[in-house]
Amino acid sequence: MATQPEGVFESRMQQAIRYKAEGNQHYKEKRVREAISRYHWALMHLRGLDPSEPAPLQAFGGEKEKLSPEQVELLHSVECDCYNNLAGKLPAFSYPPPTPSPSIEITSNGYASPIMLG
Repeated sequence: MATQPEGVFESRMQQAIRYKAEGNQHYKEKRVREAISRYHWALMHLRGLDPSEPAPLQAFGGEKEKLSPEQVELLHSVECDCYNNLAGKLPAFSYPPPTPSPSIEITSNGYASPIMLG
């Protein structure tokens, strides 16, 4: 079975780290949509590098290269950073702020008056 060319891990890891750094910079500049995009790009570059996960095309000769413990630790660290950054930024970006809902209050004289809750 053929293995991946030498340096595939290093080049994909460097690109993922670059995208993660770009995402951090976009977030600091309040460009959340671009930051989220860069974190996703970083994760896409890391996809398939983890030797503990099955390769999608392994049946067609796509054998994974063996990683050192340091490489595995770096891979998991960058993945966790990206997922944590997405988890921290997506909720604030995805959901609109809650809007007050109208309600009816019965006054002491028996009339109904609208009030806003929220």
